[in-house]
Amino acid sequence: MAKITFDGIEVEVPDGTTILNAARKIGGGVVPPAMCYYTPLKGSGGKCRACLVRVAAGSAKDPRPMPKLVASCITPVQDGMVVENTTNQQVLDVRKGIVEMLLINHPLDCPVCDQAGECDLQNFAFEHGVSTTRYEEERRTFEKIDIGPYVQLHMTRCILCY
Repeated sequence: MAKITFDGIEVEVPDGTTILNAARKIGGGVVPPAMCYYTPLKGSGGKCRACLVRVAAGSAKDPRPMPKLVASCITPVQDGMVVENTTNQQVLDVRKGIVEMLLINHPLDCPVCDQAGECDLQNFAFEHGVSTTRYEEERRTFEKIDIGPYVQLHMTRCILCY
């Protein structure tokens, strides 16, 4: 078992648990957003970086210099680890930049979207005060593809999680 401190809250979890899942054990507002992490889809985490947290202190076994930002969905906990999420301004600032990067190819044109207000990206953007991106890039465009009688693929809305 590993005992970590997450935003000032101590939690004990089995060895090998990711920082994200340790935060989920605590629950509430300390849980980092996770745009690309989907447990049944092995290897899906760590690509969008929305779940970045600051490891303020590692363990005696970890020789890497701390503090550092890490993707919480793919980083295993270590005994004695101190993790900062909502209590660290650097984390919040970096996440704001990540939202802007995700919005390069995914506009928040929610009225025409099937999710219409039930969108994790929309919630993530509004939580961080971002409604547009300052980056000017040519948007990727794709035709919708019917991949079954009940499923339509909209690659224009893809955040490249896998």
